[in-house]
Formats: sequence, structure tokens, C-alpha cells
Amino acid sequence: MSNLMLFALIFAGVLAVNKIAEPSDAHEIQHVIPFQVSSVYDGDTITGIARLWPNLLHRTSVRLRGIDTPELRNGCEESKALAVIARSLTDSLVKAAHVVALSEPGLDKYGGRVVADVLVDGRNLSTLLIERGVAKPYSGKGSRPDWCGREGEI
Repeated sequence: MSNLMLFALIFAGVLAVNKIAEPSDAHEIQHVIPFQVSSVYDGDTITGIARLWPNLLHRTSVRLRGIDTPELRNGCEESKALAVIARSLTDSLVKAAHVVALSEPGLDKYGGRVVADVLVDGRNLSTLLIERGVAKPYSGKGSRPDWCGREGEI
């Protein structure tokens, strides 16, 4: 095959790839990253490996977006007990899932941790935890939810 023919073939391939990846198609790209969970720290924080590209893996902690679960080390006895249940449920849901993925990842308000919608078999893990009563909605701004029934107390 002549050099000119080889160049023409490569050039045609580049044109075809550029046509497929036009910016007008960018809105259709999903920001979903496969995630292999290695541990569950508490009800709303997991650690694992994100597959960013076929041969590019990144180990990170991820805070579940939009919720708060009770803390394991702080609070009243009832909230600590619920924290154990929340962690156990999160662990069970990610282990039972065939596919875990991060959707729309970003940095938390302090810039040190990843915050994302965590999907387990396509369902939002935060929503599942709220539905089961072990998490409350929380945007990350303002006061965190009270888990000890002392709202309004000083």
C-alpha cells in the first residue's frame, strides 16, 4: 500500500471520528463513572475505586449527595444505634448491587472529598436510604439534621 493511500485512509478515519464526536453531541454524554466499593465508612460515605478511563483507576472516598445519616461517634445513644443501621444498610445495598456508579461527581464544600449521586443498579442510593428512614435530606448548607429529637433546644 502506498504512503499516499495510507495517508488517505488515516485522514478519512480522523474525519469520521471527528464527525462522531462533534460538540453538538456532547449534551448526550452521561457523567456516570463505574465505581467498585471497597468499604463503607458510615451511612453516607463510601470508599472505592473509580474507573475514570479503561486503564485509569482512582481510589477515593465519596460522600453521598443530598443526605445526612447519623454519626457513629457523636450524638445520643439512639442516633448511634441508627448510625450502625445506616452503615449496615448502605453496605448491604452496595454489596448486593450488580452495578455501582457515580453520577455527576464534584468536590464537597471544603474541596477535599468527592460528592456524587451514587447509583446502585441505576437507583439513587441517597433516595433509598431516605425511603428506609436512615437518612434525611441535607444540602450541605446550614445546620445538619438533628438525630436526637432535640430540634429547637439550646
